[in-house]
Amino acid sequence: MLLGLIKVTREVVIENNVFILKTLKAKDMRDVMIGTFEFEGTIQAPYEMRKQLLGRSLTHVAGIEIEQFIGSPSLESKFAFIDQLDESLSNRLYDEYVLLSNSAKEKYS
Repeated sequence: MLLGLIKVTREVVIENNVFILKTLKAKDMRDVMIGTFEFEGTIQAPYEMRKQLLGRSLTHVAGIEIEQFIGSPSLESKFAFIDQLDESLSNRLYDEYVLLSNSAKEKYS
């Protein structure tokens, strides 16, 4: 069974803080698209896409599992956390996710 075998992660160190991102399953990516759809054509669409992707992809913050770091396993809590990040940090993490995603595509193409 291949489930879980093809997950790729990326460790990102920013000012001595370790963030870990993971690739998303097809179902998670579909949920990102559904969650972003209502904002299609609005100024909020790219911000919502970033929040949806990072909320599902970010597994560790400052070297600690995100659920423990924010004190909740809920996706909504993860989204709220992403919304509170500094814009430059959010952009950097999103850029790192794009690099991770492209790397995974190349690896399995």
